Parts: sequence; C-alpha cells; structure tokens
Amino acid sequence: MESRQKARNFAAGVAVFKDSVRTHLLFQILFPSDLDGSLKAIFKVLEEYDSDSPQCKMQLVDFCVGPPNDTDIELAGESNAIVYCFNTKMSPLVSHLVS
Repeated sequence: MESRQKARNFAAGVAVFKDSVRTHLLFQILFPSDLDGSLKAIFKVLEEYDSDSPQCKMQLVDFCVGPPNDTDIELAGESNAIVYCFNTKMSPLVSHLVS
C-alpha cells in the first residue's frame, strides 16, 4: 500500500507541470501494467528521467494494474496521451475504441 501511495504522489508531482505557452514537446503517457511490481520498476525509471529537459517534458496521466478499459482510453483521448501497456493486452472492445 505504501508503494502505491508513493507512486500516486510521484504521478501527482509530474502532472503538476503546466505552461500557458508551450515551447517544448509534452509527452503524456498512461501506463496499464500487469503487476504492482512492474509499476514500481517503471516508476523507478521515471524518477530518473530528467523532466527539466528543455526538449521534452513528461506528464504521467494515469496508471493502473490490469488491462486498460474504456475509461482509460477515453482519458487518453481527452488528454492526448499515449497508452503504453506493459505486459497487458487490450480486450477486443477496447482495441475497437482505440481505432
């Protein structure tokens, strides 16, 4: 539970980035993962990403354990985020929503 809260705090910290005028790329991502341990590993890598880089900022829109659902796809569409499934697969219904 503590690692889940740490991950949510990290996500909230990343999501705070906002500019009135963007002069750089903004990479927005949503991570569905197979296991909580996989999410921990992903967050460890993301913590090391230099989000102060002038070339590209990163924003973690959301994350979850399990395959993405229709709500995840809608959120990604509304926020213009990429859904990166880590060791999970989309159901045929969700795949249809993406296309």
